[in-house]
Amino acid sequence: IWSIHVAAMQDYHVTVPFAFILFLGGVAGYVRKGSLPSLVVSGAFALALLATSAASMRKSFGNRKGSPWSKAIVFALTLAMAARWSTTKKFMPAGIACATSGFVFVLLILVDSGSRGEKTRKKAS
Repeated sequence: IWSIHVAAMQDYHVTVPFAFILFLGGVAGYVRKGSLPSLVVSGAFALALLATSAASMRKSFGNRKGSPWSKAIVFALTLAMAARWSTTKKFMPAGIACATSGFVFVLLILVDSGSRGEKTRKKAS
């Protein structure tokens, strides 16, 4: 069942919701603690993900392969949050952001491999 759903997904099905969740996390950090860096960094990563998602949407109608930039952005966020988590030793918010972005990175790899698998199955038919 899992492989069927992943094979039917595009990378923007993952990155668009994640971009909004990421931005909302930055807004929450700003509202609760007055953290302007949290708001700016989350906004920058969210905008970058939305830009790669838009590019992926445009090309997805003829090509099932997702954008490598979305994976790169999410991986960079994972590394940045892992470094922050190891520095602060606090699970909230850096640990949560690290775990979530790591999960999204793995999901993007699965989506991309599912898309490629679907493409090769169509060629074999």
